[in-house]
Amino acid sequence: MFAFALPVFGIGAKPAIFALFLYALLPILKNTLLGIKSVKPAVIQAGRGIGMSKRQIMFKIEIPLSISIIMGGIRIATVTSIGVTTIATLIAAGGLGDFIYRGLSTFNMPMILTGAVLSAILALIADFFLGLLEKKLTSEGLKDITRKRKKTKNIQNIIIGIAIIIIAIMGYSLFKKSDSQTANSKEKITIVHKNYTEQRLLGATIGLYLDSIGYETEVKELGGTMLCFNAIKSGEADLYPEYTGTLYANMLNRKTILSPEETYEIVKKEIDEQFDIYAGSLLGFNDTYVISVTEETAKKYNLKTISDIEPYAGDMLLGGDSEFGTRELDGYPALQRKYGFEFEAYKSMDQGITYKALVDGIIDVNASYATDGRLKKYNLVSLEDDKNVFPPFTCFPIMKNGFADSHPDITKTLDKLKNVWDDKDMQKYNLMVDEGGDINDVARLMLTDKGLL
Repeated sequence: MFAFALPVFGIGAKPAIFALFLYALLPILKNTLLGIKSVKPAVIQAGRGIGMSKRQIMFKIEIPLSISIIMGGIRIATVTSIGVTTIATLIAAGGLGDFIYRGLSTFNMPMILTGAVLSAILALIADFFLGLLEKKLTSEGLKDITRKRKKTKNIQNIIIGIAIIIIAIMGYSLFKKSDSQTANSKEKITIVHKNYTEQRLLGATIGLYLDSIGYETEVKELGGTMLCFNAIKSGEADLYPEYTGTLYANMLNRKTILSPEETYEIVKKEIDEQFDIYAGSLLGFNDTYVISVTEETAKKYNLKTISDIEPYAGDMLLGGDSEFGTRELDGYPALQRKYGFEFEAYKSMDQGITYKALVDGIIDVNASYATDGRLKKYNLVSLEDDKNVFPPFTCFPIMKNGFADSHPDITKTLDKLKNVWDDKDMQKYNLMVDEGGDINDVARLMLTDKGLL
């Protein structure tokens, strides 16, 4: 529903409110109609018999007799809307969803729980007060009937709940058995990736390349860095493409900006020692963060470097994904410390819509990716990082040492991808996907263009 609202209302609170209104409409209308239809015809006929008009029948018979069903729809719509509202953070509508998505991106459990628990409490409070309103509106004669119905319904809910638990346990057991049989018959390599275009494309490309040497691969999308990294550490996934800057700054807490080669060597050595993780060869491109503005903004304020923004930052909105907003060593907090200024506000949203938001004037400055094709498509100006706040983000596959040792053919195959793609290559392929190209077709093109398939 948010997708339908975006072309009309743009991003922010307006499309979120419109979408939530539509989500809430169905249960309210449905329950209202069901409630009115549940009123016995004999009661309505009796009302007509004593001379009631249609309006009086509706407001003195139909609605009072069906109020518990109508209020049930309102309560469902309210609780559902509060839950769905958390998704609105992806279109820069803010709210408690910011806590949840930022927490997921950085695996910050207190932040995740803050957003989730507050959302749940808000839903419970709303439901409680609507319940009080329902009691207030229900006539005394109907309260006893309602209590009996609720008692019967509670027993039914308990039986259904027990049945669901039993079915879930049985289903899980069958799944584990099936999964075990599949694992024994043929090994499946699990590749995970983060939730944006380049990562999806790299996951598909690596999967396709390993398929070509006879492996069966499964490519899964997770959230941010920590979800992918922990999946590798725990053995739930076998490998994924990662960036030197991400591990250097956020996992190893390094602050000194070095060359791409020096950064890679430090990351390779320390993730081996600290996390028992193997670093594959660099793929070639450097997808570092860049602070970008439109050509109009660059000309208006004569912006060439990030430092040039300082006099105007207080009146500007900075946009970016949820992860950039919380990364202490190479995200917005680091930008604030290094350059000594703050923007009017940071608008967190899905990375895919930040560029359109910048072009449409919803934000003034964007935290972009250097290999994103939309930089060229929209003729955006990337400002020079004159104080070197962003480390290099060269990409390479990572996996547990045990997996690498037991699969030398995989590490050897992935080494053939060393320095295969540069920044312009990735801008081109990323843009193909962003403009609707099938991700598997583009992944195949990435390999065939370089003679790898």
